[in-house]
Amino acid sequence: MSAFGQARQAELQAQPRSNFDSAQNRPITERCLVWTAQGPPLMSPGYNSNLQIVQGEGHVMVLPEMMQDARVIPLKPRGALSENVRLWGGDSQGRWEGDTLVVETANFNGRNPFQRVASEKMRLTERFRRLDEKTLLYEYTVNDPVWTKPWTVQVLWAKSEGPLFEYACHEGNYGMYNILSGARAAEKAAAEAAKAK
Repeated sequence: MSAFGQARQAELQAQPRSNFDSAQNRPITERCLVWTAQGPPLMSPGYNSNLQIVQGEGHVMVLPEMMQDARVIPLKPRGALSENVRLWGGDSQGRWEGDTLVVETANFNGRNPFQRVASEKMRLTERFRRLDEKTLLYEYTVNDPVWTKPWTVQVLWAKSEGPLFEYACHEGNYGMYNILSGARAAEKAAAEAAKAK
């Protein structure tokens, strides 16, 4: 890890991990906004790991089963976004290099769950290549001043025959209510204990 990365980690570690003041202070996965593994880069969340990849005219769409936040990747060249425009999933641009789909992404906002480690300066290059009818090689390279040099991950994905199922994070989800209620109860108990002294 670079000196920049070490300083960033120290800053992140110094932040309070138990802020229960409001739902807005909770992690984005608890709030059903984005899931850690839906990318970019794409990583297996442990369950509901299926993806649907669809190519249309001028775009490729990647739809993860978990959280179902469709990522639409343009294939036609266009101008880069201003450095001032920062997005959860960055700004992606795709192109074909032979039989490999190459997707380059920049302009991250630093709040993507993957960026708990990486920075908003991260540049990500993904490669999707079918090895045969049932196997896709997914590769991503992370280039970020957090690390001393770029690094690469390769994952083999097996084709799934089944449909994607709806992942309804909010329906019947009492997690956020219970997290905040528990924090209020703990605060009340602490206040009562302080009064009793």
